Amino acid sequence: MLLLEASDWTGAESAAREALAVAPRDAELLEALAYALFRQDRNREALEAYRAVLEVVDSPSARAYVERLVLPTVIEPLRE
Repeated sequence: MLLLEASDWTGAESAAREALAVAPRDAELLEALAYALFRQDRNREALEAYRAVLEVVDSPSARAYVERLVLPTVIEPLRE
């Protein structure tokens, strides 16, 4: 996705959402959306999108991001 390469995260998000309206289970589009959300620090939404990727295909990169996004939510309560 060209907008991802250009670091246009909001543009990439919009383009991914538009394309997903036509192909809602496209793993590449879901992962592009997830990454764009992650880069905007919208981690909860990114986590949901990465989980949607994993419902469609076994993606090592999506699994890695899920682990990266879930780990802080587990550790933070332990620090308190």
